[in-house]
Amino acid sequence: GHPMRARAFYQRRLGAASVDASVLQLAIKVEEQLGDKAAAEHYKLRLEQAQGAVPGADQGSINGDN
Repeated sequence: GHPMRARAFYQRRLGAASVDASVLQLAIKVEEQLGDKAAAEHYKLRLEQAQGAVPGADQGSINGDN
C-alpha cells in the first residue's frame, strides 16, 4: 500500500548485501505499481539471469550489480 516506502526499502536492501530472489521480486512488483516499466524490466532480467546462473536461486542468495 506504500510503494514509495517499499522502493526505499528494497533499494537500501540491494545496497546492503547479496541479493535474495525475494528482494528482486519485490523490486519488480513495486516498480510495476509505480509505473516504471524500465526499472521493472531491469529487475526481471537480473532475476532471470541469476536464476539461470545459480541452481536454486529462487530460494537462495543472488549477487549482482545494483
